[in-house]
Amino acid sequence: MPKGINNNLIPHDERSKNEARENGKKGGEKSGEVRRKKKTQKQILRQILDAPPNVLALGEEVHFFIQNLGISLGSLEDIKSREYLDKLIGRHPELKIKLAELKIKLAELKIRQEQWETEKRRETESAGNGDAVAIIDDLQ
Repeated sequence: MPKGINNNLIPHDERSKNEARENGKKGGEKSGEVRRKKKTQKQILRQILDAPPNVLALGEEVHFFIQNLGISLGSLEDIKSREYLDKLIGRHPELKIKLAELKIKLAELKIRQEQWETEKRRETESAGNGDAVAIIDDLQ
């Protein structure tokens, strides 16, 4: 066996149902914990990026957080790094452009739907009026 592979590993299908359930529960809890941590990091990073350009004026805790994320203080001032960080938190200009394009397409679809409904309504009304005229003609 190659180095680093643990001979004590038991395949999932050889475990009991209770063991598998417990391991699944542990995985779900850890997943939730990681998602919450990432969300918090994104919120803090968003606040940092919204802060004034003078990064050196930020507090010691913010510097520590930035370094734990693997970001150098200089990267907050570098344009490409700044774009990357904006993309991480969902504020990248390309994403904004795509969102705007989708909003325009949605508005166009709504207009088309309204036009179609208006046309159908007119057809229904004109068909209804034709029947009324035919009935009046029959009565005379």
